[in-house]
Amino acid sequence: MDIVIRTFQFDDLPALVDVINRAVAHDNEDQFVTLDTLRAHAERFYVNPQDNWFVAATPEGRVIGFATAELDPRFGNGWGGGYVDPDFRRQGLGSRLLAVVEDRFRVRAEAELPAGMSLVVTRACSDTNTAAHALLDQASFQVVRLTWLMRTDLTAPVDAPPLPAGITFRPFIWDRDAMAVFEAEQDIFRDNWGYIAPPFDVWQTIMREEVPFDPALWLVAVSTSNQIVGLCLPRAKGAEHPGVGWLDTVGVRATYRQRGLGSALLRHGLRTLREHGFTAAELEVDSENRTNAVALYERAGMHVQKRYLIHRKVLRGTD
Repeated sequence: MDIVIRTFQFDDLPALVDVINRAVAHDNEDQFVTLDTLRAHAERFYVNPQDNWFVAATPEGRVIGFATAELDPRFGNGWGGGYVDPDFRRQGLGSRLLAVVEDRFRVRAEAELPAGMSLVVTRACSDTNTAAHALLDQASFQVVRLTWLMRTDLTAPVDAPPLPAGITFRPFIWDRDAMAVFEAEQDIFRDNWGYIAPPFDVWQTIMREEVPFDPALWLVAVSTSNQIVGLCLPRAKGAEHPGVGWLDTVGVRATYRQRGLGSALLRHGLRTLREHGFTAAELEVDSENRTNAVALYERAGMHVQKRYLIHRKVLRGTD
């Protein structure tokens, strides 16, 4: 079959939703999308999908595959997704899409990266998705890390302890607090493996536009001097995951750790989600996290739902 790979057009969105969700369900993955969420992602000011997204179609025009080449030119970090309709597997289409987006990454590197900056591309798949893992292995990607998707049910009341002495919650107001929360998040996670802080305008786009933003879910812990010392930033996981809350950020500044604040923040976050009608909560964590986050989540009743392999490939320079 003479399958054509071309650049994305916005008219492709409904067909892409179908392809992505069929592939995700077949592979027992978790990245289901709706038309609204995919459109919102495509319309972000930094994405430029008509240059950086690619669609595979049959001669009759049926969309059967999709891949993206997204890039942070500040640090030479590339990433993206790739999907093939299950009915069109084992025809080399995944390899073709991967080759097309790698070519696009190299073009973008020449145009957008400073001379001498390396280009490193990262991709992820669940550890049970043997087809994706084999494809990436064949393309010379290396597995560099394992992350866990953890989950807990919220059917029973959540016991949330008081915050440590001298620390209180401050209601979140976007115009007043957004920059301070953004800076606190960077400080909390700057030493975590793989953490790269986005520019503020990108961060606020993600936080406010991907799903309906509800400031009542956000928990901002402050000291007596009104410094932000800890964060728990829950949100709805999205319309494709009804009833599921997602914990984007749970963290404590280094000088306030080992006081029980992290545990209190997590449990208050879970209780807040339950009070707002959510029936489950999820988060993602590095399996080798050095701040004991995994144990913290397990003590709160969270368990590993899926494991994701992080693959990396150097396309220019050195890692």
